Amino acid sequence: MKFGYLLASFNIVLFLCFLTVFLLPAFILDFTFMEEFWTKSWYIGILFLMLILFVNLLYARNRILLQKLEQEDWPGLAQYLETELFTRQKISARKVNLLTDSLLLLHDLETVKKLEVLVADKKPSIYNACATGFASAALVSADHAFLESVVQHAASARPEERIWLELLSGISSHSVKQYDKAGTYLLPLAQSSSDPVVAALSGYICEKMLAPKLGDAGGRFIAAGAAVKQRIIPKLSRSKWLRLVEEAKSSMHVVILSRLLEDSGSWLFDAAHSVRV
Repeated sequence: MKFGYLLASFNIVLFLCFLTVFLLPAFILDFTFMEEFWTKSWYIGILFLMLILFVNLLYARNRILLQKLEQEDWPGLAQYLETELFTRQKISARKVNLLTDSLLLLHDLETVKKLEVLVADKKPSIYNACATGFASAALVSADHAFLESVVQHAASARPEERIWLELLSGISSHSVKQYDKAGTYLLPLAQSSSDPVVAALSGYICEKMLAPKLGDAGGRFIAAGAAVKQRIIPKLSRSKWLRLVEEAKSSMHVVILSRLLEDSGSWLFDAAHSVRV
């Protein structure tokens, strides 16, 4: 097990540090000096031992979860987390988000909906931190009504979470041909978002996908796309953009937009770009 190897390596390193600090000097320096050092610094040894104990207890507590993640056993992980959340009622944002990602990979939107209800009912304080995952699952499953419900429920989410919720809602609105509504979400993001990934996605969709659908009103969306390019291109090279996208893909809500991200990058940095339908 890789996590097991990491734990063993960590224990070995800590133990060697402990020996280096408390025992090795006894063979090099005067023993009287070391006796005085041990008397005054005994608490450091306690801290070392407490750290070793804490790390091992933390691993033991999460051993099953780590095993499922390492094996990429998504059905097993989902089953384990469902028991933790629905049966044992051990509800935390970390577990909810892990289960949501697993269910998204398994295309199990119905359980995501049950999970959303559970969080809203039993632990509303973490709802905003989990909303992007719920919205991502709704987008992948083409459930626009559920996605809109999540976005409305998470109206007080932090700005860095809210922009992704609005982006996902705009994309979903476009997919169900609610072009005007999509514009109300995406146009402000293209015009003012400080997140380059969100701005690029919004600008690309506004210029290339929404503007052709909005007739005379499309001019504002074309202008918004041009403004995004003017903001981003002087600050980011293509290589920096690609690194930024890869970093962002640590989140599932970014992974599900991979194709749009590829198109947005081409739109930003290629002189000629055609939209894939």
